[in-house]
Amino acid sequence: SINVRCRRQPHIVPSFGALMTTRIDPFTLDTANMSNYDLACLLTDKFAAWSPATFIGYNTIRFDEPFLRHLFYKSLQPIYQTQIGGNGRLDCMKLVDAVLKIDPAILKHELSPKGFPIRKLESLASLNGFDEHDAHDALGDVRATIFIAKLIKSRRPDIWQNYLTNRSKHLAEDLLYANKFCEVMVTSASMKLASIMCSTEDNQGVICFDHIFAANTLPSEDNSWLTSFELKKPSPFFRLKLNAAAYIQAINSNAVMVKYSNF
Repeated sequence: SINVRCRRQPHIVPSFGALMTTRIDPFTLDTANMSNYDLACLLTDKFAAWSPATFIGYNTIRFDEPFLRHLFYKSLQPIYQTQIGGNGRLDCMKLVDAVLKIDPAILKHELSPKGFPIRKLESLASLNGFDEHDAHDALGDVRATIFIAKLIKSRRPDIWQNYLTNRSKHLAEDLLYANKFCEVMVTSASMKLASIMCSTEDNQGVICFDHIFAANTLPSEDNSWLTSFELKKPSPFFRLKLNAAAYIQAINSNAVMVKYSNF
C-alpha cells in the first residue's frame, strides 16, 4: 500500500468544511516533507510500475479522478494515467448502484426517509461486517472499498465480471455494438434497456435508445411520435459517456429478457 501526504500549495486556502470532515489539524498542512510536484512524480512512477492495471475507488470518477488529472497537469506529467498504457478505471459506487438495483439482498444497506438506499461507504462497510473503517481517512476508505468489492465479487461474481468489461472506453463501446440490447445503469436509481445508435460528434460517448421509456410513452396510433422528443426531455434518446465507468450489462439470454417481455 501507499499512504503519502504533500504540503499545501501557498495559494490554496483550506476548506473549513473539509478540515472538519477529515479531522485534519490545519497546522499540519504545511509540515509534510513532499511538495505537490514531488507527489505527482511519485504517483507517476508508482502507476507506471503497476501498469497495466485497473484503478478502482469509491466515487472516484466524480471526485478523485478530476483532482488527480489537475495534479498531473500542473506538474507537467501525463494527465490520463489511469486510462492509458493498458490501464482502465472503475468506480465501486457505481458497482454498488448496480447491485442494489439487480440484487439488493446481497448487501445490507440503510434506507433514507424516502425509501432510497443509502450508499455511503462508511454505512455499507459497517453494516456488512467491516468494523475497522476510519471514515474520510484516505487509507481507511481504500480498505473499506476493497472489502465491499471483494464482498460483491464473492456473492455475485457475474455482476463483478460484467463490470470489469466497462473498465475502458473501447471495451464499453465494443460491448454496446456487439449486443442488440444492454442494461445500462445511468443513475443510482435508473436502469435503462438500451440499444446503441451512433457515436457523439466529439467521439467521447454514444447516443442510445431507451426501450423502457419508449414502451411507456408510445401512443397506440402515431408513427411520428419520436419527433415530439426532438427538443425536449425526458426523451428515449440519451447520451452515454464511455469513459465514465457506467455499469453496462449485455442482454444475451432469454432468461434475462423475460422481465422485459411486457415491452
